[in-house]
Amino acid sequence: MGQAVITGKRHAVLWQALTDAYLRLGFDVIDDDGEMTFAELDAAAHAVANALRAKGVGKLADKNDMTVEESSELKKAILQLYPGLKQMYQDMKLRARNKEPIRTWGGREYYCEEPKLVDGRIREFDYKLVNVLIQGSAADCTKTALIEYHAAKHPNAKIVLNVHDQITVSVPKKIMKTEMEVLRKTMEGVAFDVPILSEGAISSTNWDELQDYDKKGKVL
Repeated sequence: MGQAVITGKRHAVLWQALTDAYLRLGFDVIDDDGEMTFAELDAAAHAVANALRAKGVGKLADKNDMTVEESSELKKAILQLYPGLKQMYQDMKLRARNKEPIRTWGGREYYCEEPKLVDGRIREFDYKLVNVLIQGSAADCTKTALIEYHAAKHPNAKIVLNVHDQITVSVPKKIMKTEMEVLRKTMEGVAFDVPILSEGAISSTNWDELQDYDKKGKVL
């Protein structure tokens, strides 16, 4: 009996938000096919991180090779896209100062890294707690989806591996699409306050020839 490969991964809503922020500034970050390249995504991610860590728009401009005016507009755009983000960073700073832990969605506790002397200056790391909270909770989400899929899958479906937020499964060809739906429902069924979409791909030949199954919540 022939085998097929199916994969599912959470929809990267963050990248759409990054695109929106950059487009507000008139930056060209979109390819001819309407997608951001990996290099552009990487640049956008670093710009966001720098925007939130930098103490002033001058430092942000230096880090991202922008003018001060552009860096100021970028920071405003990011904070408008995420209204609670500024308050979250303030909360992380307070927790770090009081040596209180954060807890991921799955209940794991993390404490802030102690300040260190770096290049002759005391450096604090409270800004890292936001990333730990978000990435840690995302990992909890993927692990929960793996557990739920394992319980719901067809007996002949085999979980091959997961990479970051992607789950890859080998299944008999005749149940490829039905099993794709099982995977999609378990990945999107994780009980976050905000619904989580997934995007899947399937192949009846090999992993290198995956074809999109659904995009942004819609089966193609």
